[in-house]
Amino acid sequence: MVRAHCELVLHYQPVIDLHTGRAVGVEALARWQHPERGLLAPEQFIPVAESSGLVVPLGRWALTQACLDAVDFQGPAEGLTVAVNLSARHLTQPDVLDHVQDALSRSGLAAHRLILEVTESAVMEDEEAAATALSALSRLGVGIAIDDFGTGYSSLLYLRRYPITALKLDRAFVAGVSLSRDDEAICSSVVSLAHAVGATSIAEGVETADQYAALRDCGCQQAQGFLWSPAVPVADLSKVLLASSRIAIPALTHRTPPTSGGAERPRPRPPRGQPQPAPAGRLAACKEQCQSTVQRASDRTREHLPDPGNCTQSAGAY
Repeated sequence: MVRAHCELVLHYQPVIDLHTGRAVGVEALARWQHPERGLLAPEQFIPVAESSGLVVPLGRWALTQACLDAVDFQGPAEGLTVAVNLSARHLTQPDVLDHVQDALSRSGLAAHRLILEVTESAVMEDEEAAATALSALSRLGVGIAIDDFGTGYSSLLYLRRYPITALKLDRAFVAGVSLSRDDEAICSSVVSLAHAVGATSIAEGVETADQYAALRDCGCQQAQGFLWSPAVPVADLSKVLLASSRIAIPALTHRTPPTSGGAERPRPRPPRGQPQPAPAGRLAACKEQCQSTVQRASDRTREHLPDPGNCTQSAGAY
């Protein structure tokens, strides 16, 4: 954990394998322990950090702290991957590779246990810089996940260009996956797209058993959300992982989700073992299906931040 004088802390949310019900990783999420307003979520201070130029040092601190914590994970958390968000500005820094290498070196964390999450907008903000950075990071051995997938650019060409290992379905679609034909079709399309490019599909914001069942039925591989646990301090992680493992796994119904137009579409099957890239024809079809489904659905439907430089890293303890 960080020293008491530092107001920045990391909390961790479990990422669950939807077919075994067991945790396979965690996502590190920054929190600001404000002396007057209490614990603040990222959306309450990250925009200010971006506009004030503090987002890069904050990201570097979070990256190193998450790696240090992950090395000390114990019990059911031992060996889990840890995902850390990388801002657009941090991604395009000339020394971003040095930042990641330094965090891995200082902590001793194996590269394959670190996943870097970037948004679609971050990738497209500076395509050349992003391509260079992501390729270098991939060669280092870390995973690359696209966060909030489906809410950014409509062009999906970057999925072929960048070494992406996971697509995260945005919570806006997950919220209605068990209720809305549009959202169900979008989630199924994104899952198919992830499988086609050899990436893991991860759903965000899962809160109900019905959502769990719908996502599992359409072949989504992993998920996170309040159904299992909110993000918690590292000291509470073992406890919530044990509790999350007791959440019932819904049976597959093998239903075929309809499109918003009423036509039926084959349900993508969950892959066996490591997903393999599909032929170009299937990838093109998945892209077209995903884009058209999203289009149909969319047609209807200076506060002072704590200085990360004042935070010193130390290993988390249980």
